[in-house]
Amino acid sequence: MLRWDYPGPMSLFSKKKRAAKPKPRLVSVNYRDLGPNPHMNPEHGYVYKWGLAGPPAVGLWVWVNGDGEQTTAVVCNTNASLPKGFRLGEIKTVSRLVSGRDLKRAGA
Repeated sequence: MLRWDYPGPMSLFSKKKRAAKPKPRLVSVNYRDLGPNPHMNPEHGYVYKWGLAGPPAVGLWVWVNGDGEQTTAVVCNTNASLPKGFRLGEIKTVSRLVSGRDLKRAGA
């Protein structure tokens, strides 16, 4: 006799599906020296993974690893696409936000 709470024979052989790992958010940045009113060009930005706690915003100053050294950049696109010919593992991650002290010192 079958019971309603009987899981059935398929439950013995079926595997639980793992939840898909969420894809990291990609942002586009322009390398810029700290200063007021940075010129932003989303069409010619460099793509980075956003791994910081808060959400990204256009105009936000960040530190990124560019050409082997830390440099300042400004976020110019918060919904960038993976560039052709690149894999997600090749994309670097935004290091941190530029501090308010650094911005104040630079007059930005």
